[in-house]
Amino acid sequence: MYEQIIAHAKSAIWCIRLDKLQDIFAVLDMRDAGIKADAVDLEVMAAAHRAKSAPRKAAGAIGVLPIIGSIVHRGNMFTEASGTASADVLGRQFDSLVSNQDVGTIVLEIDSPGGEAVAIPELAAKINAARGIKPIVAHVNPEAGSAAYWLASSASEIVCTPSGEVGSIGAYAYHLDYSQQNEMIGVVPTFISYGEDKTEGNSDGPLTDEARAYVQSRVDQIGRQFEADVAKYRGTSAATVHSDWGRGRMLDSEQAKRLGMIDRIDTLEGTLAKIADGVRVKRRAMAERNRIAFL
Repeated sequence: MYEQIIAHAKSAIWCIRLDKLQDIFAVLDMRDAGIKADAVDLEVMAAAHRAKSAPRKAAGAIGVLPIIGSIVHRGNMFTEASGTASADVLGRQFDSLVSNQDVGTIVLEIDSPGGEAVAIPELAAKINAARGIKPIVAHVNPEAGSAAYWLASSASEIVCTPSGEVGSIGAYAYHLDYSQQNEMIGVVPTFISYGEDKTEGNSDGPLTDEARAYVQSRVDQIGRQFEADVAKYRGTSAATVHSDWGRGRMLDSEQAKRLGMIDRIDTLEGTLAKIADGVRVKRRAMAERNRIAFL
Protein backbone atom coordinates (compact mmCIF):
# COMPACT_ATOMS: atom_id res chain seq x y z
CA MET A 1 0.00 0.00 0.00
CA TYR A 2 2.75 2.47 0.97
CA GLU A 3 4.71 1.84 -2.24
CA GLN A 4 1.69 2.71 -4.38
CA ILE A 5 0.95 5.87 -2.37
CA ILE A 6 4.59 6.98 -2.59
CA ALA A 7 4.75 6.35 -6.34
CA HIS A 8 1.53 8.29 -6.89
CA ALA A 9 2.55 11.20 -4.65
CA LYS A 10 5.85 11.63 -6.46
CA SER A 11 4.33 11.59 -9.94
CA ALA A 12 1.26 13.80 -9.36
CA ILE A 13 0.80 17.46 -10.19
CA TRP A 14 0.08 19.38 -7.02
CA CYS A 15 -1.86 22.49 -6.05
CA ILE A 16 -0.69 22.60 -2.44
CA ARG A 17 1.62 24.68 -0.27
CA LEU A 18 5.16 23.42 -0.87
CA ASP A 19 6.01 23.10 2.82
CA LYS A 20 2.98 20.86 3.36
CA LEU A 21 3.93 18.59 0.45
CA GLN A 22 7.44 18.27 1.87
CA ASP A 23 5.88 17.20 5.19
CA ILE A 24 3.81 14.59 3.35
CA PHE A 25 6.89 13.24 1.55
CA ALA A 26 8.80 13.06 4.85
CA VAL A 27 6.07 10.85 6.32
CA LEU A 28 5.97 8.69 3.19
CA ASP A 29 9.76 8.28 3.27
CA MET A 30 9.49 7.11 6.89
CA ARG A 31 6.92 4.53 5.83
CA ASP A 32 9.16 3.45 2.95
CA ALA A 33 12.04 3.00 5.40
CA GLY A 34 9.94 0.56 7.43
CA ILE A 35 8.65 2.90 10.14
CA LYS A 36 4.99 1.97 9.87
CA ALA A 37 1.97 2.66 12.01
CA ASP A 38 0.00 -0.21 13.51
CA ALA A 39 -3.21 -1.05 11.62
CA VAL A 40 -5.28 -0.47 14.75
CA ASP A 41 -3.70 2.95 15.26
CA LEU A 42 -4.39 3.80 11.61
CA GLU A 43 -8.04 2.89 12.01
CA VAL A 44 -8.38 4.96 15.19
CA MET A 45 -6.81 8.00 13.51
CA ALA A 46 -8.89 7.51 10.36
CA ALA A 47 -12.10 7.24 12.39
CA ALA A 48 -11.23 10.44 14.28
CA HIS A 49 -10.63 12.26 11.00
CA ARG A 50 -13.91 10.99 9.51
CA ALA A 51 -15.82 12.20 12.57
CA LYS A 52 -14.19 15.64 12.38
CA SER A 53 -14.88 15.88 8.64
CA ALA A 54 -18.48 14.66 8.63
CA PRO A 55 -21.17 17.07 7.36
CA ARG A 56 -23.37 18.52 10.12
CA LYS A 57 -26.45 20.68 10.55
CA ALA A 58 -26.32 24.08 12.21
CA ALA A 59 -29.10 26.41 13.34
CA GLY A 60 -31.00 28.21 10.60
CA ALA A 61 -31.23 25.32 8.13
CA ILE A 62 -27.46 25.45 7.51
CA GLY A 63 -25.54 22.44 6.26
CA VAL A 64 -21.83 22.55 7.12
CA LEU A 65 -19.40 20.57 4.97
CA PRO A 66 -15.86 20.51 6.44
CA ILE A 67 -12.97 20.43 3.95
CA ILE A 68 -10.11 19.61 6.30
CA GLY A 69 -6.57 18.53 5.51
CA SER A 70 -4.75 17.91 2.25
CA ILE A 71 -7.09 16.98 -0.61
CA VAL A 72 -6.57 13.83 -2.68
CA HIS A 73 -8.74 12.36 -5.41
CA ARG A 74 -9.68 9.13 -3.64
CA GLY A 75 -8.62 8.43 -0.08
CA ASN A 76 -8.04 5.23 1.89
CA MET A 77 -7.47 4.40 5.55
CA PHE A 78 -3.83 5.54 5.43
CA THR A 79 -4.61 8.88 3.79
CA GLU A 80 -7.52 9.48 6.18
CA ALA A 81 -5.25 8.73 9.15
CA SER A 82 -2.82 11.30 7.74
CA GLY A 83 -5.59 13.92 7.82
CA THR A 84 -6.53 14.14 4.15
CA ALA A 85 -9.85 14.82 2.44
CA SER A 86 -11.09 12.92 -0.61
CA ALA A 87 -12.42 15.04 -3.48
CA ASP A 88 -14.57 12.09 -4.52
CA VAL A 89 -16.18 11.84 -1.07
CA LEU A 90 -16.56 15.62 -0.79
CA GLY A 91 -18.44 15.66 -4.09
CA ARG A 92 -20.94 13.05 -2.88
CA GLN A 93 -21.40 14.81 0.47
CA PHE A 94 -21.96 18.12 -1.31
CA ASP A 95 -24.57 16.58 -3.63
CA SER A 96 -26.40 15.25 -0.59
CA LEU A 97 -26.56 18.71 1.02
CA VAL A 98 -27.73 20.30 -2.24
CA SER A 99 -30.60 17.79 -2.56
CA ASN A 100 -31.54 18.00 1.15
CA GLN A 101 -34.72 20.09 1.37
CA ASP A 102 -34.03 20.84 5.04
CA VAL A 103 -30.78 22.65 4.12
CA GLY A 104 -31.24 26.22 2.92
CA THR A 105 -27.58 27.34 2.88
CA ILE A 106 -24.39 25.31 2.57
CA VAL A 107 -21.25 26.40 4.42
CA LEU A 108 -17.93 24.96 3.30
CA GLU A 109 -15.72 25.07 6.40
CA ILE A 110 -12.22 25.04 4.89
CA ASP A 111 -8.98 24.30 6.69
CA SER A 112 -6.69 22.95 3.99
CA PRO A 113 -3.31 23.72 2.40
CA GLY A 114 -4.55 22.31 -0.93
CA GLY A 115 -3.79 18.98 -2.53
CA GLU A 116 -3.37 17.17 -5.80
CA ALA A 117 -4.83 18.81 -8.88
CA VAL A 118 -6.88 15.81 -10.03
CA ALA A 119 -10.67 16.28 -9.63
CA ILE A 120 -10.41 19.81 -8.21
CA PRO A 121 -11.67 21.60 -11.36
CA GLU A 122 -14.67 19.26 -11.54
CA LEU A 123 -15.53 19.69 -7.85
CA ALA A 124 -15.19 23.48 -8.13
CA ALA A 125 -17.51 23.49 -11.15
CA LYS A 126 -20.05 21.39 -9.22
CA ILE A 127 -19.99 23.86 -6.33
CA ASN A 128 -20.30 26.83 -8.66
CA ALA A 129 -23.27 25.30 -10.50
CA ALA A 130 -25.11 24.77 -7.19
CA ARG A 131 -25.02 28.53 -6.49
CA GLY A 132 -28.16 28.72 -8.63
CA ILE A 133 -29.94 26.30 -6.29
CA LYS A 134 -29.00 27.62 -2.83
CA PRO A 135 -26.40 29.96 -1.32
CA ILE A 136 -22.93 28.41 -0.90
CA VAL A 137 -20.66 30.17 1.61
CA ALA A 138 -16.99 29.22 1.85
CA HIS A 139 -15.64 29.95 5.32
CA VAL A 140 -11.85 29.82 5.60
CA ASN A 141 -11.02 28.57 9.08
CA PRO A 142 -8.11 29.30 9.12
CA GLU A 143 -6.55 28.51 5.70
CA ALA A 144 -7.52 27.85 2.10
CA GLY A 145 -4.34 27.20 0.19
CA SER A 146 -4.05 26.41 -3.52
CA ALA A 147 -6.58 23.68 -4.45
CA ALA A 148 -8.62 24.60 -1.36
CA TYR A 149 -8.81 28.22 -2.54
CA TRP A 150 -9.79 26.94 -6.00
CA LEU A 151 -12.81 25.31 -4.32
CA ALA A 152 -13.53 28.34 -2.11
CA SER A 153 -13.53 30.69 -5.10
CA SER A 154 -16.42 28.76 -6.65
CA ALA A 155 -18.77 29.54 -3.75
CA SER A 156 -21.33 32.38 -3.66
CA GLU A 157 -19.28 34.15 -0.97
CA ILE A 158 -15.90 33.71 0.73
CA VAL A 159 -15.51 34.64 4.39
CA CYS A 160 -12.13 34.34 6.13
CA THR A 161 -11.49 34.15 9.85
CA PRO A 162 -9.51 37.23 11.03
CA SER A 163 -6.23 35.33 11.50
CA GLY A 164 -6.75 33.22 8.37
CA GLU A 165 -4.91 33.03 5.04
CA VAL A 166 -5.82 32.28 1.44
CA GLY A 167 -3.91 31.97 -1.82
CA SER A 168 -1.00 29.81 -2.98
CA ILE A 169 -2.48 29.96 -6.48
CA GLY A 170 -0.47 27.82 -8.89
CA ALA A 171 0.62 24.28 -9.67
CA TYR A 172 3.86 22.26 -9.71
CA ALA A 173 5.33 18.80 -10.16
CA TYR A 174 8.09 17.18 -8.14
CA HIS A 175 10.95 15.03 -9.45
CA LEU A 176 13.61 13.18 -7.47
CA ASP A 177 16.85 12.01 -9.13
CA TYR A 178 18.34 8.97 -7.34
CA SER A 179 21.00 8.25 -9.97
CA GLN A 180 23.96 9.39 -7.85
CA GLN A 181 22.65 7.47 -4.83
CA ASN A 182 22.25 4.36 -7.00
CA GLU A 183 25.82 4.74 -8.23
CA MET A 184 27.16 5.02 -4.68
CA ILE A 185 25.46 1.81 -3.57
CA GLY A 186 26.18 -0.06 -6.78
CA VAL A 187 22.64 -0.24 -8.16
CA VAL A 188 22.15 -0.14 -11.93
CA PRO A 189 18.43 0.15 -12.81
CA THR A 190 17.34 -1.20 -16.20
CA PHE A 191 14.00 -0.35 -17.79
CA ILE A 192 12.66 -2.63 -20.49
CA SER A 193 9.75 -0.83 -22.09
CA TYR A 194 7.63 -0.41 -25.18
CA GLY A 195 6.98 3.19 -26.22
CA GLU A 196 9.69 5.78 -26.64
CA ASP A 197 8.57 7.93 -23.70
CA LYS A 198 7.07 5.23 -21.49
CA THR A 199 9.71 5.51 -18.74
CA GLU A 200 10.54 9.21 -19.00
CA GLY A 201 10.61 11.08 -15.72
CA ASN A 202 11.64 8.07 -13.65
CA SER A 203 13.59 8.78 -10.45
CA ASP A 204 16.62 6.72 -11.42
CA GLY A 205 17.99 9.44 -13.67
CA PRO A 206 17.80 13.17 -14.36
CA LEU A 207 14.99 14.61 -16.42
CA THR A 208 15.78 14.98 -20.09
CA ASP A 209 15.04 18.34 -21.68
CA GLU A 210 12.14 16.75 -23.54
CA ALA A 211 10.68 15.18 -20.39
CA ARG A 212 11.04 18.44 -18.46
CA ALA A 213 9.27 20.35 -21.24
CA TYR A 214 6.42 17.82 -21.22
CA VAL A 215 5.93 18.05 -17.45
CA GLN A 216 6.17 21.83 -17.62
CA SER A 217 3.44 21.91 -20.27
CA ARG A 218 1.12 19.87 -18.04
CA VAL A 219 1.85 22.10 -15.02
CA ASP A 220 1.26 25.23 -17.13
CA GLN A 221 -2.06 23.86 -18.38
CA ILE A 222 -3.32 23.22 -14.86
CA GLY A 223 -1.98 26.54 -13.57
CA ARG A 224 -3.72 28.47 -16.34
CA GLN A 225 -6.98 26.60 -15.73
CA PHE A 226 -6.67 27.38 -12.01
CA GLU A 227 -6.29 31.11 -12.70
CA ALA A 228 -9.06 31.14 -15.33
CA ASP A 229 -11.52 29.38 -13.03
CA VAL A 230 -10.76 31.67 -10.08
CA ALA A 231 -11.13 34.70 -12.34
CA LYS A 232 -14.49 33.47 -13.65
CA TYR A 233 -15.85 32.57 -10.21
CA ARG A 234 -14.63 35.79 -8.58
CA GLY A 235 -15.57 38.14 -11.43
CA THR A 236 -12.11 39.37 -12.39
CA SER A 237 -9.50 38.66 -15.06
CA ALA A 238 -6.98 35.82 -15.24
CA ALA A 239 -4.28 38.46 -15.72
CA THR A 240 -5.23 40.06 -12.39
CA VAL A 241 -5.23 36.71 -10.62
CA HIS A 242 -1.81 35.92 -12.08
CA SER A 243 -0.15 39.24 -11.31
CA ASP A 244 -1.86 40.52 -8.15
CA TRP A 245 -3.23 37.62 -6.13
CA GLY A 246 -0.06 36.43 -4.43
CA ARG A 247 1.85 34.80 -7.33
CA GLY A 248 1.86 31.52 -5.41
CA ARG A 249 2.10 33.05 -1.94
CA MET A 250 -0.44 32.91 0.87
CA LEU A 251 -2.05 36.24 1.81
CA ASP A 252 -3.59 37.21 5.15
CA SER A 253 -7.26 38.06 5.47
CA GLU A 254 -6.77 41.86 5.27
CA GLN A 255 -4.66 41.64 2.11
CA ALA A 256 -7.07 39.16 0.55
CA LYS A 257 -10.06 41.38 1.32
CA ARG A 258 -8.35 44.41 -0.17
CA LEU A 259 -7.54 42.52 -3.39
CA GLY A 260 -11.01 40.99 -3.75
CA MET A 261 -9.94 37.41 -3.07
CA ILE A 262 -12.50 37.18 -0.25
CA ASP A 263 -15.72 39.06 0.53
CA ARG A 264 -15.77 39.41 4.31
CA ILE A 265 -13.70 38.80 7.44
CA ASP A 266 -15.49 37.05 10.29
CA THR A 267 -15.28 34.06 12.60
CA LEU A 268 -17.09 30.83 11.78
CA GLU A 269 -19.51 31.51 14.63
CA GLY A 270 -20.19 34.98 13.23
CA THR A 271 -20.78 33.59 9.75
CA LEU A 272 -23.24 30.95 10.99
CA ALA A 273 -25.05 33.52 13.14
CA LYS A 274 -25.33 35.97 10.21
CA ILE A 275 -26.85 33.29 7.98
CA ALA A 276 -29.25 32.16 10.71
CA ASP A 277 -30.33 35.78 11.34
CA GLY A 278 -31.00 36.21 7.64
CA VAL A 279 -33.18 33.10 7.64
CA ARG A 280 -35.16 34.39 10.63
CA VAL A 281 -35.71 37.77 8.93
CA LYS A 282 -36.96 36.08 5.74
CA ARG A 283 -39.31 33.84 7.71
CA ARG A 284 -40.78 36.80 9.60
CA ALA A 285 -41.24 38.73 6.36
CA MET A 286 -42.94 35.73 4.75
CA ALA A 287 -45.21 35.25 7.76
CA GLU A 288 -46.17 38.94 7.64
CA ARG A 289 -46.96 38.73 3.91
CA ASN A 290 -49.10 35.67 4.51
CA ARG A 291 -50.94 37.42 7.39
CA ILE A 292 -51.69 40.47 5.22
CA ALA A 293 -52.83 38.26 2.34
CA PHE A 294 -55.17 36.36 4.69
CA LEU A 295 -56.71 39.62 5.94
